[in-house]
Amino acid sequence: MSPNDCEMLKMERQKKKVRDVAEALRVLGMRAEKKPAEPRGSVGADAPEIQTLALARRLPGLLNHLDERKRDILCLRFGITGIEPATLQAIGTKYELTRERIRQIQNTAIDQLTELLDVSPN
Repeated sequence: MSPNDCEMLKMERQKKKVRDVAEALRVLGMRAEKKPAEPRGSVGADAPEIQTLALARRLPGLLNHLDERKRDILCLRFGITGIEPATLQAIGTKYELTRERIRQIQNTAIDQLTELLDVSPN
């Protein structure tokens, strides 16, 4: 395997971790709203994959490692506190920031959660 192949493989793994964290945040929000959570792209599934549920159980503790604004943005965006998930525009209005800036903060927070998952014990 060439160095480029190794780098591409690492990038793909990292992208998958980020997608997994985003999906777990969505599931966590669905559970807070007491809605049945179904993974995106699943057909006829009654519940999320076990791996996603396990990750969703770990996230509340990891959210405490984020600064208050990032944690609040994720909670609002994914409805983690039991409220309906908010749009980027609505969150941007609250913080007097653009939708794009809120999206950037959201993605940075998800990246940080992904890194925390890599270093925290199960």
